[in-house]
Amino acid sequence: MSNLTKVSDDEFLEIAVRQKLLSRDDATRVSKAAVDSGSSLAALCIEQGLLRPVQVDVIQGLAEKDDLAPGYEVIDLLGYGGLGIVYRARQPKLDRMVALKTIPMQRIENPSVIKRFQQEAKAIGKLKHPNIVAAYDFGTHRERLFLAMELVEGRDVDGLIKSSGQVSEALAWSLAQQVAAGLAQAAQHSLVHRDIKPANLLLTKPPAGYPLPPGVPLLKITDFGLVQLEVPDTDSTRLTMGGTSLGTPHYMAPEQVADAHVDSRADIYALGATVFHMIAGKPPFDGTSIGRVLAAKLKGDEGWIERLPQGTSPATIALLKQMLAQDPADRISDYKQLLESIRQALDGSLPTADLSSAETIDSLLTSDTSLDGLLTEDSIKFSIPRRQWLAGLAVAAISAIAALAYVVDPLGGQVAIPTTQLTPSSWERPLFNGVDLNGWTAIRGGWIPTEDDMHSRVLEGKGAIVHKLPTYTTSPADPLEHYGVRLKIDLHTADAAELHFEHADVASLSDKSPRCVLRLTEACVVLGRKPNRRGEFEPLSPNCPLPADKSEDSSHYHELRLERHTDHWRVLLNGIAVASKSIDPRYPNEAIQLVVDSGKAYFADVFVFELVSEQLSR
Repeated sequence: MSNLTKVSDDEFLEIAVRQKLLSRDDATRVSKAAVDSGSSLAALCIEQGLLRPVQVDVIQGLAEKDDLAPGYEVIDLLGYGGLGIVYRARQPKLDRMVALKTIPMQRIENPSVIKRFQQEAKAIGKLKHPNIVAAYDFGTHRERLFLAMELVEGRDVDGLIKSSGQVSEALAWSLAQQVAAGLAQAAQHSLVHRDIKPANLLLTKPPAGYPLPPGVPLLKITDFGLVQLEVPDTDSTRLTMGGTSLGTPHYMAPEQVADAHVDSRADIYALGATVFHMIAGKPPFDGTSIGRVLAAKLKGDEGWIERLPQGTSPATIALLKQMLAQDPADRISDYKQLLESIRQALDGSLPTADLSSAETIDSLLTSDTSLDGLLTEDSIKFSIPRRQWLAGLAVAAISAIAALAYVVDPLGGQVAIPTTQLTPSSWERPLFNGVDLNGWTAIRGGWIPTEDDMHSRVLEGKGAIVHKLPTYTTSPADPLEHYGVRLKIDLHTADAAELHFEHADVASLSDKSPRCVLRLTEACVVLGRKPNRRGEFEPLSPNCPLPADKSEDSSHYHELRLERHTDHWRVLLNGIAVASKSIDPRYPNEAIQLVVDSGKAYFADVFVFELVSEQLSR
């Protein structure tokens, strides 16, 4: 931070409290601690888990509001995520408001982060279209990258769906027509968006005289940050993270799931899924398991047709079938054809709908927040969004499990599970993509991606397989210190399935090193340890019985969660804390290992996620 303005402690804390990054009590306490210890206030906030490095950057940027980027004055904060901070700013020279996105360069050790930012800026800069958020300026200043973009006041399509429940076919296709027009312009520059979804489609008031039907807002596509330049014979512009697919599973095309080369037909598929979501109020493939969503996509399952509202027009069903075809060769192939098909539907094939008598544009754009699609962490950073999980437990089962919860003390005593102020942040990464074993190393037995009895994409295995864990979130400046691993397990034909962690010698993938073990059997979950992979299991906790009352959706699966807190490991079964043990500082946890010694088990929805203080998760 050598070239950055020095912010006084009082100003730092005042901004942090004003932005609700710190409570007043926390600010007072950490201020006193900084004075007593002589430590840097910002460093102390990070050390104590009160602020993340990106939040310190937010405060620094607000303190430097007149010199954050040349020619711009910061007004306030709009949002932030792993790959950037977005401010509302004013450009005095042209007297206009802009969205100013910045990345502090001193936090960037991974060159791919700079490449992604530059790629986003150049991609947006090529696009001059009323249905695409415009880029005004790009550059570096005082150790920061910055991108000035059009500021869109309004809401996103996701917010519209949530408030309205469902959108009429006429309005849905009128909005889709605008998306297709913007994407057609991008296609002329060989650009594929790769993440078309409701949250990336912004709605605002059209200028006076703009040619739109009465009652239809102007739509603008945002977040071309996941764009892929279609350059033949090179993958230099294709930037993925840790084996994950670029895009959002509920909307991404089947070919994108496998991380294969995609073209404009992938965006057409995602637009079809988005139109379906508007009309039906939910995505076409809306399973509670990512594995189930992916399996349906890869098979070309058309069961989504039955989920459309009763009375949906044949024209809408026919057009959606063309857009959502599993094989790209069977899909609408270009935007000229798509725009003509939408025009024909709007010209008379849909149920009569007088948009002018529907909700006004003002009511359609009413929202508690503005710029939802541009400003959420999920759209600013390059990751798959957090999903919601079902616990599926009866009240009696919850009470029974909670009564067994305890922590193992290193000296052998048993005490209550320690309370924790850590909770999952919005950052998570899938360790299994449902398609291949990318990132996994099989040590023993056989492991394959397959489908389970419920047609979800799962990892089937017998023996042992290991996956190293990431050490940071989106850049090395955000170390992943507190985290968790979440997975669902169906024993299938196995007697037991185990999750091994805190290995003494994971680097060599040795079967002989001591490790901690979380074991699932047909009857219970138990925390323990082994001297080696095949060694005798030593329980460290009583057996925690599995609940008998489970939801139909997860009838064969139980969700296990292993969380690494500041000084202890925490075990959760279907969302309920059941056991804990102290962290052994001798063994840094670098990987997890899945072990099945008898029969075969299914593993689904395997994720690593970040833990932060409850204050930071808000």
